[in-house]
Amino acid sequence: MESIFARLLIPDNETIRQATVELQEIYKHPSIIPSLCEVLEGSQNPQYRQYAAVLLRKRLVKLWKKLDDGTHSKLKAMLLLVLTRESVHLVRNAIIHLVAMVAKEELPLERWSGLLLLIDQLCHSQHPNERLVGVQLLSSVLDSSGEHLHGHFKSLLTLFSSTLEDNSLIMFNTIRCLTYMVEYIGDDHTAVFRELIPKVVPAIQQLLAESEDHACEAMELFDELIECEVAIVTPYLTPLIEFCLTLSANCNLGNTIRVKALSVVSWLATLKKKVLVKSQMLQGILRVLVTIMASSHGEDDKEDDMLGEEELGTQSPGSYAAQVLDVLSLNLPPERVFLPVLHLLTPWTSSDNKLERKAALIATAVMAEGCSEFIRKQGHLPSIMQYIYNSISDKEPIVCNAALFAVGQFSEFLQVCVNDL
Repeated sequence: MESIFARLLIPDNETIRQATVELQEIYKHPSIIPSLCEVLEGSQNPQYRQYAAVLLRKRLVKLWKKLDDGTHSKLKAMLLLVLTRESVHLVRNAIIHLVAMVAKEELPLERWSGLLLLIDQLCHSQHPNERLVGVQLLSSVLDSSGEHLHGHFKSLLTLFSSTLEDNSLIMFNTIRCLTYMVEYIGDDHTAVFRELIPKVVPAIQQLLAESEDHACEAMELFDELIECEVAIVTPYLTPLIEFCLTLSANCNLGNTIRVKALSVVSWLATLKKKVLVKSQMLQGILRVLVTIMASSHGEDDKEDDMLGEEELGTQSPGSYAAQVLDVLSLNLPPERVFLPVLHLLTPWTSSDNKLERKAALIATAVMAEGCSEFIRKQGHLPSIMQYIYNSISDKEPIVCNAALFAVGQFSEFLQVCVNDL
């Protein structure tokens, strides 16, 4: 088997082709399993061990139920052994995914107590590297078999209270564990889970200083909570929104994390609109949104940044802020959105800054649908349309385009009124 792996790594197309054909032929036979186990246990080459773990996982997915109990026991013991002694990160990750695949088959039958004992041992170790392996393993097992660990949730949540204050990688994997648990959290664990939220926010702040990608992935926890268990975050609505607004307004951060923060604000504002209206947060949210829309950082003169509806990961903060404003205008009382925004935008309508002029037009435009009746009944339409028409002749193309976009919005959502002007 190692000779095949060796040829797969040779930079020669014909050699790779021949080795691939040979591997595909061997792969059809059950004897591939002991051969891969031998490489995983004994090879000195980490790439070979990684290949073996990946191929073994793919093969066992189809063959596991066909193997006898004795083979199951030997494989499970071998996997835990190689996992604990593996020092190469990529190989260890491949083994963890393999273990999680086997756990998905065995935990429903309550047949792998050794795995749970190892996880507990590693997570409570005095050595940071072992604790990291423990939470990485736990994260993968929760991802594949979270419902079958429900009986252990209380002890796990107690464990996470300390791992959320560990080093950054352990904190990151702890938050991943929490994210995978959300789907299965019941009333019996809600209170304990809720107590961890104040520790999650500073953990993400620390992750942000080291890896924006990790911080962004960690914020998926809030998405899951908002979708499945919003009551868990409700007591922390104000600090959570403030945290997300701070992230989204920080021009020194990348677009992905800023847009992710805005998406959390959008969902919280939609699901908890009564709380939002009664609080003092709405004014601050609106101020941050329009400020982001007028920000030049990383957007400069792009004409379509605030008009598109791309996937979340490809949008600019400015375009997403406009969409959040649209969502707020559709879901909140119009007088709570339109009038405060109008007050914020008024100085920008005659600003020397073209981005502020553009933002004023876009913000006005995206409120046309949600606030249409309010605009019409309160008599704002004539002055708004005059402002938009005047902006069409602006010397800056991006302002002209924003004005044309606004005309389209008002024509669509206040069509009769516009025609009557």
